[in-house]
Amino acid sequence: MMRSRFFLVLGSCAAAIVLLELPALFRVVDYRKIIGANPLRSNYIDDPELVYVHRPHSRLTGPATGGFASQVYDIPLSEQTVYHWDGRYDRNGFRNATELMSAETVVLGDSFVEGTEGAPFPGAQLMTSLLTNAGGKVVANLGHNGYGPQQELAVLRRYGLPLHPQTVIWVFSESSDIGDAEHYGMLTRRVSNFWLAFFERSFTKNVLKQLRPHGKQPGAKGRGILHNAKGTLYTYFTSADAFSAGRLPKTTFPGLDETARSLQAAANFCAAQGCHVIFVYAPDKLRVLHDFCTFPPESIWRNYTPNDLPERMRRIMESITPRIGYLDLTPALMDDVRSGAMPYSIDDYHWNAEGQRIAARAVDDYLSTHASGSRVDSGRASDQ
Repeated sequence: MMRSRFFLVLGSCAAAIVLLELPALFRVVDYRKIIGANPLRSNYIDDPELVYVHRPHSRLTGPATGGFASQVYDIPLSEQTVYHWDGRYDRNGFRNATELMSAETVVLGDSFVEGTEGAPFPGAQLMTSLLTNAGGKVVANLGHNGYGPQQELAVLRRYGLPLHPQTVIWVFSESSDIGDAEHYGMLTRRVSNFWLAFFERSFTKNVLKQLRPHGKQPGAKGRGILHNAKGTLYTYFTSADAFSAGRLPKTTFPGLDETARSLQAAANFCAAQGCHVIFVYAPDKLRVLHDFCTFPPESIWRNYTPNDLPERMRRIMESITPRIGYLDLTPALMDDVRSGAMPYSIDDYHWNAEGQRIAARAVDDYLSTHASGSRVDSGRASDQ
């Protein structure tokens, strides 16, 4: 009798799971958007080449407390930022206030350009909006959260070049782009393979993901104490910043090669259409702030040593074609930190509104210098 009851209960549970999985199997339901869903990611739809895109003509609004660091470390609520965002997306799923038929400048990149993940803020404070105001030209924001070089190349081909730009600005995120380039093949397989795609949206996987332990580390492990002209404040560094810590590991070389191939293809596309490419290096938070910080004894970031990735990327650009402009934002960001600015969110590795402003000013200065035919020969910018 007990055995019969056991198998009856087991069979009932299995039948219930099958019934729950059938909508996911036939793409009626995506449990990623229901179970523990991030409001931003619930707005995604699958794309075979881009992996995911924002739903066209959508709008996302709302508040959030704490950036990515608060998901990793036990941070006091008083040190967490309250974010408010209002993301509006055009017909292609990008954060542009109007539908653009043409643009003098297009900007490619990930969440640093889109500005709605991690540390979101209003569209008027985006680097692309500030560039529009400064130069009086139409600037298209083609940034998308989580995109890497291969996706940004596809965005350029599908959406950027049809706008017939004069300038293409490619914002390279040190914190994530190399890793994104390496994992792109795996992500596209998950979208294009029927069973892998089903597993990603399945009830079973998403429930198990929520049941997995999510223990946080003590806050002191991720904390830095920033000292600049305006005083001191606590800030936090996450694993996304760890890519810069120490020597560039050989395991990153495949992603670096993929990045170089994407940039080579972009240079070829742009040369064929007669537009200029500017590669903008967006350093991670640790590279910019480390020398201005002191760290608790238990901090895992105390013994950080910067790698040579900015110079490696400069050499890659030069090897592709001398016509690619190169702008490293590190000096501009460090100069402003030195004078009292804080360009990164306290509890996140993304730029805040101040960082967007600094980046826009540096890019605008570079564009003005380039247009005048001058050369900037420092680490801040170069056009070989």
